[in-house]
Amino acid sequence: MYKKIIITGDFGSYNTPILKMIEELGSTTAEQVFTPKDAISNIRNASLKNSNYELLITDLSASESSEHLICEKKEFIHQVKKEFPDIKIIVFSVESDIYKIQSLFETHDIDGFVTKGPKDIDDLKEIITEIYKGGKHISYKNTNFYEFTNQDIEIASLLAKGMTIEEISAYLKKNEINPNSESYINKRLMILRQQTGASNTTHLLFILANWGLIE
Repeated sequence: MYKKIIITGDFGSYNTPILKMIEELGSTTAEQVFTPKDAISNIRNASLKNSNYELLITDLSASESSEHLICEKKEFIHQVKKEFPDIKIIVFSVESDIYKIQSLFETHDIDGFVTKGPKDIDDLKEIITEIYKGGKHISYKNTNFYEFTNQDIEIASLLAKGMTIEEISAYLKKNEINPNSESYINKRLMILRQQTGASNTTHLLFILANWGLIE
C-alpha cells in the first residue's frame, strides 16, 4: 500500500473517517493540509528529500459555490500532475455532472473520482486499492452517481421550489421533456427515496441539498 499520502481540503465531518480508513489500509504516513498552496509546497519539499508522496486526495470546494476557488483547485491538480506525473490523484467531491468529472480525467489526468454520498468512505477505500493495484482512469461512481439522471435532479429541484407533481408534469410536457407523466415522476421519486434511504420526499430533498445536488 502507499507509504505517503497527502490530503488537501477541509472535508469537515469526513476528516476523521478518511484518516482512519487510510490507517486501516496500512499507509505509513497520511498528512492533511488545508490549502493547495501548502499541499504543493509540501509535495515539492518531499521531492527534494527523495521522499515523494505517492497519492494525493483532494476536493474541489464545490460546496463553497465559488467558481473561482474551484478553478484554483483544478489548476492545482494540473500543476501537481505536470511537476510530479507519478503521483496518483483522487478527487473526492459532491460534483455529480458526468461531463465535468470526465473532463478531470481527460484534461487534468486524475486517476480516480469519488462522489460524496452513501457509503462514500467505502468507495474511496475501494478506489485507493484499485489504483494501487495498477488501475488508471477509474471513475468510481457511488449509488447516487450511477442512478441519478439529470431529469431526476431537475424534478427534485422543482419540488424544492414548491411545485406539485401535477405542475412538474405540466412543466416537462411544455418543455418536451420525456417521460413526463405524473406516474413516472412518482415512480422516480420512490426509487430515489429507496436509493438514498430517505423516509419521505422532504427527507429526500434535504439529502440531495446536503450533497450539493440541488439548492
